[in-house]
Amino acid sequence: MPRLVVVTGIWRSGTTLMSCMLRWALPECMWWNHEISALDQEVASTFATMLPEARRGGQSIVITKDPRDIHKIDEIRSMYGADNVVFIAMIRDPRGALLSKHDACPERGYFMDGARYLEAAEAVEQLKGGNFVIPSYERLICEPAEVQRNISVFGQILFQRRFEDFHEMSDEIGEGYLGAMHGLRSLSTETISRHVQEKNRARLADQFRRYPKLAHYAKLWYGDTWP
Repeated sequence: MPRLVVVTGIWRSGTTLMSCMLRWALPECMWWNHEISALDQEVASTFATMLPEARRGGQSIVITKDPRDIHKIDEIRSMYGADNVVFIAMIRDPRGALLSKHDACPERGYFMDGARYLEAAEAVEQLKGGNFVIPSYERLICEPAEVQRNISVFGQILFQRRFEDFHEMSDEIGEGYLGAMHGLRSLSTETISRHVQEKNRARLADQFRRYPKLAHYAKLWYGDTWP
């Protein structure tokens, strides 16, 4: 059977980056250069057309990316069969996520507030079953090779290129994806330490006061490294 790799998780946690890395490392996969749910009929039709190749023993992989799919896990498993789906649920330190902006919607300022973060974080925490992996944005940025190895072993996927070289992709990336990543460039750890900057402290203090459960997820996923 083909494998469906569903990239989802918390908004602004590297879902777009992960999707592009997967595409780069799997040049023969089926992939969309824009956000699309695994439940979209176009995805289902594409998955079905890859059945003959998969039966011949080839590595047939379909990749989708939509943060909202974190709330549709059971539907996706039911539609494709649990054994045929690998979920990659991205997480991120809430301090970094709450400071993130998106080039495609500059009028919004910060992309989301604590309420939106918590809605997705609670869904990630409730994940059950054995067909998902939960990489962090920070680890993807700092240790892309290790994250790639984990996904390869977990999903039984044979990669052809290195995640960290994803910026060598051609112009196949859509405008929405480019906006989400602030352009196509090599990995940088700059975004990981923004929360320590004085100019951002008021924003974070306000969000953590309004949504105290943010601290729960920071400690749950980052333990002694937080704060």
